Amino acid sequence: MPVYIKMLNELKSFMLAAADFLNIPLIDNSYIFWDSYFLIHFFSGFIVMFFIYKYLKKHNLRFFVLFLLLGLWEVFELVIIATGSQLFRVDSTLNTLWDVIIGMLGGYLYWSIKEKRKKK
Repeated sequence: MPVYIKMLNELKSFMLAAADFLNIPLIDNSYIFWDSYFLIHFFSGFIVMFFIYKYLKKHNLRFFVLFLLLGLWEVFELVIIATGSQLFRVDSTLNTLWDVIIGMLGGYLYWSIKEKRKKK
């Protein structure tokens, strides 16, 4: 077997192990579902808002664009799940909702930091 195939298999095993770890529920009840992926969603919202803030000059569209991008990411996750990949597990509606909320909070944190610096 070629070396690159072995490397790809090892990478796949690592990614699946990481996904298993990130899928461990931290809070799971009727109203809140947080797994370790919430950190990734929070920081991705923060990073995406960085780019939105940098390149989108219309202030009133920033949070709408962030919401749209986070929603598209959730659709992408569902497509990957539908293809049979084990990288993401089947999401509940509650999990999807919280993923977007947490991403929006990350974006809000970046926005609030930038706005406070503007006022100084």
